Amino acid sequence: RCTMATNGGFFNVTSGACFGNVVSQGTVIQTDVRHNVHFGVRQSGTIFVGHLQPDDVIFSPDPFQSLVAGLGWLVRDGKSYWEQSMDKEDQSSQTNGEEFATIRSGRTSVGFDAEGRVILLSIDGRSNVYGVNLNDMTEMLLGFGAVNAINLDGGGSVTTAVNGGQLVNYPSDVCRESQFGELCERPTTTIMCIL
Repeated sequence: RCTMATNGGFFNVTSGACFGNVVSQGTVIQTDVRHNVHFGVRQSGTIFVGHLQPDDVIFSPDPFQSLVAGLGWLVRDGKSYWEQSMDKEDQSSQTNGEEFATIRSGRTSVGFDAEGRVILLSIDGRSNVYGVNLNDMTEMLLGFGAVNAINLDGGGSVTTAVNGGQLVNYPSDVCRESQFGELCERPTTTIMCIL
């Protein structure tokens, strides 16, 4: 049913366990104490970008309809914020540590502009080969008028589909049963779905 869909938050690629707080269709799927930035839509229709504790998710007077955690608050109040954010975020979901923000890779982000329109931005890439770093991604978001935006899972997870499933990007993971190196979408645990 998605008009547009892309991969969502970070997860453990071995176990499939999500990182961060997750709410789907008004149901709290999980809470997590990691100090990472979140993007969500509340029951009132208000868009939220910021840090949350589990109690903020469970006991909110304006409950979340959807919520996903990212890694890196790229644009905050209309200005580049990725460098300050990376000093505060829990980067335990990443194996490449300090290089995470600066390597060229596939990236996905979500945010909103001054009129409250949601911005989803996906850039194809292969880690350390091609794509963009967090500074490049931030500059593109600012060019689109983002007021607040966060970085979602990227790398081999970057997948974008429109009209209920038509793939419109070039995934970078090699298919599991591939004999000739064909590229396939990576199974992810959360998605961003625009109805």
